[in-house]
Amino acid sequence: MEPADTLLMLPGGQAVADWFGRVPRFHDAEIFALGFDMSSGATLRLHAWNLTGERDGKGVFLVDKNAVVSIQFAGVREVNLTDLNLLPAIVYELSVSKVDYDFRVEWSSSYGVYGYIVASDARLDLTPGAP
Repeated sequence: MEPADTLLMLPGGQAVADWFGRVPRFHDAEIFALGFDMSSGATLRLHAWNLTGERDGKGVFLVDKNAVVSIQFAGVREVNLTDLNLLPAIVYELSVSKVDYDFRVEWSSSYGVYGYIVASDARLDLTPGAP
């Protein structure tokens, strides 16, 4: 199964894909919050957007579809993170895969924390706009 298909399997995954017009890889998204609670699981919060391909007068790329995407994990089974002290982080690529009965969310970074979280359940929530 392709990672894009797996993201769509998660509650909220289709709404995220609909908002961005595609299944996002979250390239250049900013991880601005990452938290763990032994009783309720974990939360990863990203600020993501679409690049338009257009530039402003200063040559900076313009973006649209700003949104905060929260990934909520329940039944966390495994965590492997590196550079945890470097937040906010800039995502290079994020993928969701199925491992046996669990979901694995893994990301590489251009800067900051990277790694993966494996949990029995995961869901995505999207809030339009910047954080």
